[in-house]
Amino acid sequence: LLEGAEPPLGIFPDYPFNSQHCSLSPGDLFLMVSDGVIEWLGPGDELFGEDRLVSNLLQALQEGADPLARIFLALQEFSGGLRQRDDACALLIRCRSSSAPSAEQ
Repeated sequence: LLEGAEPPLGIFPDYPFNSQHCSLSPGDLFLMVSDGVIEWLGPGDELFGEDRLVSNLLQALQEGADPLARIFLALQEFSGGLRQRDDACALLIRCRSSSAPSAEQ
């Protein structure tokens, strides 16, 4: 799990962002979410949290379902229709090859 607490991209053009590195192998997934996903509010101001995020991701993968669709459905079900104060953004990248693409690809 890589964690960061940087401002959103594009807000401050010259911001000196920290970088983190990880290696991916074919078949690996890289999921990046905004804080709004983790901090999505449910009844009683309970946060959706990382555990629910990972659980829904793994469940979708085991069932062959769309992981992002599952996560966003889980957010809606968790909140019970409560209005949220933040956005929720997610990006899922699947590593298909361990080699760099050639000019023909």
